[in-house]
Amino acid sequence: MDKLSRCFQISGIFVLAAILSNLGQASPHQIPTEREEQMDQLFDSYTGSRPGAAVAVFRGGEMVFAKGYGRRHLEQDEAVTLTSNFRLASVSKAFTAMAVMILLDRGLLSLETPLTDVFPDYPSYGARITMGHLLGHTSGLYAFEDLMNRYPTPRPIKDADVLQLMIDHSRSTYFTPGSSYRYSNTGYVLLAQVVERLSGKRFSEFLEDEVFVPLGMSQTVAFENGINTVPERAFGYAWQNGRYRDADQSDTSSTLGDGGVYTSVSDMLHWDRLWRGDGPALVSPEILAAATTPGRLNNGRQTSYGYGWSLGTYRGTTAVTHTGSTSGFRTAFQRYPEKDLSVVVLVNRAGASPWNQARQVADLFWND
Repeated sequence: MDKLSRCFQISGIFVLAAILSNLGQASPHQIPTEREEQMDQLFDSYTGSRPGAAVAVFRGGEMVFAKGYGRRHLEQDEAVTLTSNFRLASVSKAFTAMAVMILLDRGLLSLETPLTDVFPDYPSYGARITMGHLLGHTSGLYAFEDLMNRYPTPRPIKDADVLQLMIDHSRSTYFTPGSSYRYSNTGYVLLAQVVERLSGKRFSEFLEDEVFVPLGMSQTVAFENGINTVPERAFGYAWQNGRYRDADQSDTSSTLGDGGVYTSVSDMLHWDRLWRGDGPALVSPEILAAATTPGRLNNGRQTSYGYGWSLGTYRGTTAVTHTGSTSGFRTAFQRYPEKDLSVVVLVNRAGASPWNQARQVADLFWND
């Protein structure tokens, strides 16, 4: 009865979704039994008393399939449900990009704003690095993960520590900004600090006020230990020496801009609706569209990245995707706009490949 009572705190479509998830059934729309059996086969390795997975399929702005497998917390034997919150890892980058896009939309900065305009004490090479470079991974910034192993830094390291590390110990870039593409966690950590500096709010607070609450993502949080909490939190694990062991945190797990958002497949439905033009508009249509437009290098060549999204094709259609990988978590969010189809797979174990399984899920629902 307690589980059912908690479910009724969730409004609308998620009432039935959460109840059926707790009962181990697909939700909230009826799908063929054969299809659910195929899904169960795909995620069979996540069932039982093992670290699990939450899976959802969205079409037309609705949840057409969702199910939890396995456990979000092994020690307390708590099952994965549709409202279990997983660390998104780098799937968080689209949220960081959205925060920056909100500032762009309000005229507080531009894509051409150099890093040194926001942080005057940054080394002089930062004058050649723009917000556009940071968003599109063309800044050439050194990986903070490498620098923190060479110089004393707080452990776990946080966003502000990364900024200070770069100010104190970086003096150049891998390449001329804008001349090449190199995926950069550093760039997105610095973007979170840009948001803090220009908004006057903690990054987690800005996301809460300007993104999560307006979209109705009521349980989503950019987690800061000791400042906020993660409801129904999934904990990360790794297989070591014949059993699953705690692998929830590492020295880089506390940075927010590159991967600190926790959310559930239920809340991700609201995020998906934003990108298909439903619900509250956080920024202008032009800025929203720019996020899923390939970037360009100085020589005019296109990259395969927008603002927080990897861009490509699959089965002859546009694919707007991102993956995440961090200590104890693997995640994937795949959108196929021309099919009006999205798939999210969140996993709380190292060594998994949910991006492959998300493609297999998309294949199952491709022609519905």
